[in-house]
Amino acid sequence: MSTSAISILELARMFPDDATAEKAFEAVRWRNGVECPRCRSRNVREASSHPTMPHYCNPCRRYFSVKTGTVMEASNLGYRVWALASHLLASRPKGIAARQLAKDLGVTEKTAWFLGHRIREVWRETRIAKSHGPLEVDETFIGGKESNKHRSKKPRRVTGWMGKTPLMGFLDRDTDTVRTEVIESTRRRVMEPAVLRRIYAGCRIFTDESGSYRGLPNHVATNHSRGYYVEGEAHTNGIESFWALLKRGIVGTYHSISPKHTQRYADEFSGRHNIRGFPDRDKLKSVVFGMEGRRLTYADLIA
Repeated sequence: MSTSAISILELARMFPDDATAEKAFEAVRWRNGVECPRCRSRNVREASSHPTMPHYCNPCRRYFSVKTGTVMEASNLGYRVWALASHLLASRPKGIAARQLAKDLGVTEKTAWFLGHRIREVWRETRIAKSHGPLEVDETFIGGKESNKHRSKKPRRVTGWMGKTPLMGFLDRDTDTVRTEVIESTRRRVMEPAVLRRIYAGCRIFTDESGSYRGLPNHVATNHSRGYYVEGEAHTNGIESFWALLKRGIVGTYHSISPKHTQRYADEFSGRHNIRGFPDRDKLKSVVFGMEGRRLTYADLIA
């Protein structure tokens, strides 16, 4: 086993109780000392009188905890549960199903499902990350086979990717980071702008032979239909490897995902890809650090 990996037993020793986990969360979020998440003031004091908010901001005159202003806000789950769940989602290459997460944490499946989505919010892309390149671009389709559906749910005529969700992927070779974007169709009018808003001038782009990419600048395509997959630097092997892991995770771990939540699960896999070279401790820290400024309520999730 790699020395950078953390076993479940070691994780349990790292976080034996909520108080220890809470201190660990505070150390990651407030590396220079406790500060108010609302006004950023460090004019704060300990507030032992409040049952869940251990800090008090003198300028704001309000209580707060390390959960305030993060994806954990208003959660009744203990810090130890949050730490364990964050580790499991960040370190399992193919993710972890809500049912298994519920068993591992001793919570209900509904709670585990919501918890998982709140952690996925950490990896949601809040602004478009542009690339200097080289950039691999490819598209895939997420969803079950129409032939496997009940007759009452099958469309009368099945063509192409009907019934599936189109998903674009962008792999920056220089930084080895992946971003994904659910799109409405694979037409050129949709895909070309999606690529252009993610690149700087001069960025080299590598795709397959799809006609939707033909108008892109600095673009080289490999003709997969003719059996050409690598021509020098021109290939999409990196992003296709990412698709393979994503689909194995969906089929083997989650079994199926709804179109409504496809982007959330794609964000999970791309976020985990982008930290896969980190030691497990740093993966956990990156998730905790990314919680700040994020919020997902159950009402918004099921809306």
